[in-house]
Amino acid sequence: MSERRGAGEFLTPGWVAELDAAARESPGLRALGAGPPFTVELQVGAAGNGAGEFVFQAAFGGGATRFTVGSPGVPDLVVRIDAGFAARIHAGTANVQDALLAGALKVRGDLDGLVERASALAAVGTVLGARPAG
Repeated sequence: MSERRGAGEFLTPGWVAELDAAARESPGLRALGAGPPFTVELQVGAAGNGAGEFVFQAAFGGGATRFTVGSPGVPDLVVRIDAGFAARIHAGTANVQDALLAGALKVRGDLDGLVERASALAAVGTVLGARPAG
């Protein structure tokens, strides 16, 4: 598994640019874009509050996987998560199931598409979850 550069601070445009660069370099992530187009939007913010929300998209299609800040395309799936849980998941001290059980994560949109791509999307987490050597 390759290591992330670690240069971008979590949930910043630099961090998303780092994800996008990793996606372009990873044959596994490029391969995810070979299937039908699918866009996931992640909205990270305070629970029940849109203020200070950070939004980015992961788009799979056209032979590539790309990450962009904001909401440039119409998403197939929207994932809203509390910023505190997002930080804990990023740090490895919590997981998505913890966030769901706590009511800190909401999903809407094409859930069938999510199920069809579950193993592929898990590969995204594996590749992007690599930590810089310390």
